Amino acid sequence: MGGSGYMAAGPGGDEVEFGQTRTRRPVPSWLVLAALLVIIAAVIGVRLALHRAPSLATVFVTSARRPILGVRSSWELFAHGPRDLVAIDLATGTITTTVLPAEVSGNSYVWFLVGPHEAIIRSAAGHEPGYVIPDGAPARVLPGSLAGDGPLLPGPAPGQAWRYSWVGGVPSMTLVTLAGRAVGRTIALAPPHHPAPGMPAADGLGGVLLLGTAGDVYDAGPGRGDQVNGQVIAVGPTRWLMVSCRHRTRCRNVVYDPRSGAQSLLPGPVLAGGAYAWPPAGVISPDGSAAAIIDTATAPPTVRLVNLRTGAESQIAVPFDDAASNQSMAWSPDGQWLFVADDGRLLAVNARTGRVTGLGIRLPDITQVVVRPGPG
Repeated sequence: MGGSGYMAAGPGGDEVEFGQTRTRRPVPSWLVLAALLVIIAAVIGVRLALHRAPSLATVFVTSARRPILGVRSSWELFAHGPRDLVAIDLATGTITTTVLPAEVSGNSYVWFLVGPHEAIIRSAAGHEPGYVIPDGAPARVLPGSLAGDGPLLPGPAPGQAWRYSWVGGVPSMTLVTLAGRAVGRTIALAPPHHPAPGMPAADGLGGVLLLGTAGDVYDAGPGRGDQVNGQVIAVGPTRWLMVSCRHRTRCRNVVYDPRSGAQSLLPGPVLAGGAYAWPPAGVISPDGSAAAIIDTATAPPTVRLVNLRTGAESQIAVPFDDAASNQSMAWSPDGQWLFVADDGRLLAVNARTGRVTGLGIRLPDITQVVVRPGPG
């Protein structure tokens, strides 16, 4: 045989090879099926893992290795886009980027709040979850007490928010902590408080502005509740900029103190209709010296800076897209810089010179900005 072997019919008709070769038997069908099931299960597991991967938020920390824009004081700039939250410590040049579990769509009705230790992003779209992003940690889905539809606006104290809710069958804004616990204050959004409001808006100092059917505005902040005699153009922590009219023809620019109700006329031409928006798209610097306004009368919309002492205006070449909102701009605490989210970019406007610059760092797409003041 010389070790080559030969074949013969074995019992049951199987072929059996003699010599140095081994017996060859067909693999049972059940074993083939079991192997296929194992392979299929492995493939499904890999695909599910890949499908889940985008929902696992990832945090990246990078450094510019220098103060950004020459800032030396301790405050932070927060910005977000459809898929990312960015926290920038300008004094240290530290940039913390958190990838969100899923895309947040829209701009004008995406609510963006920053608390002492976290940020919150929530879309008005009911089918999209909102997220809370603790400092330096992955994003988590908002708890039910903060999730849902309707506005979510900054409250009067750090770590508080006004949440849209129904109280006794009446649409209301309820004051809660950023953990979702009720504080005990409620603002009714229906008569007798005022007639049929539009979308509630932030008033710049922790209260709520309401728009009535005739275009009249109500200040519903804590301890307040009066009708405001004028069209609100810009809001801030110490001043509002309004256009007040008599008989619809005699109109003047007015600087309004929401705490005392005092008004003073502002020199200069009356702000054009392109500055009108609801919610008010303008923001006033923390020291009350200047207002930044998105002027939609130009194509594309641009930024106008208004000196609230002299009435002097300057137009800044920062064209907005159509989704610009009141959270498309934010002032630095010292009023030196105006940060602008413009068509996915984050730009800085020097309020003293009007010069527009980038931050000199790589960032994802940006749609909204908020500043967190430093301690003290």
